[in-house]
Amino acid sequence: LGVYAVTGNHDYFGDIDAAVSLMRQNGIRVLMDECAVVGDFRIIGRVDSHGAEMAGIERKSLNGILSGCNGISPLIVVDHEPVSIADSVAQRAFLHLSGHTHAGQLWPIGIITSRLFTMDRGYQVIGNTNCIVSSGYGTWGPPVRIGNRPEIVKIIITPEN
Repeated sequence: LGVYAVTGNHDYFGDIDAAVSLMRQNGIRVLMDECAVVGDFRIIGRVDSHGAEMAGIERKSLNGILSGCNGISPLIVVDHEPVSIADSVAQRAFLHLSGHTHAGQLWPIGIITSRLFTMDRGYQVIGNTNCIVSSGYGTWGPPVRIGNRPEIVKIIITPEN
């Protein structure tokens, strides 16, 4: 069904257009405040919340994106930074996916990220929305992680009987 991506804050440190172009040249569909109908799902990919300040790319509201994404199929929202979980819950999204936090990367920074975000890692059902925030496997700054578990998340969605 394809490979889909959203931009993250580090994509804006360089040339965002070149980064998106490279992904697209390699068969990755980059969703920038767009909706894609994929199989039995609607996937909305959000522009990173840092896009406006770092590249002048204004972020649309989830309501605005949904207005062009008609349908009743389950909604998956992908947002690099977990700042829009409440919006996904309000729209009754089936699944919200984020990352960004690295779960703090270095102890005790995880204490800060756990206070900054509704969720800074893990899985939680909020309302009727399944929310996953991955701590990822990479690093930022120093190439070390202490006090958290690096991860790659595999999600298998099966129909209800």
